[in-house]
Amino acid sequence: MKEESTELMDSLLNAYNEEAWNDYVQACRIMDPAVRSQLNHIEVPEDLAVVLNYNLGEHDAEKWLFRKVPALDNIQPYELVHTERGMRILKEALMRFP
Repeated sequence: MKEESTELMDSLLNAYNEEAWNDYVQACRIMDPAVRSQLNHIEVPEDLAVVLNYNLGEHDAEKWLFRKVPALDNIQPYELVHTERGMRILKEALMRFP
């Protein structure tokens, strides 16, 4: 699926900060030293797997990646994994998880 530019997606993209993401990944590792750096059935970058496993747990993380997410304009997060732009949007959205 082609990533469409929407106000929400552009907002997430513009807010993304690589240093903040790296700090967030490190915080997830500190909060749970046993957090896995991979998913069982889906290949994603290590930093993304750490954050997903920390926030959702591995089983729910894999389901979430293929669910349409309102905070991402009803796009499945996995569709964003394959481009740099998509990853920046996804990372910013994940940093906003409660």
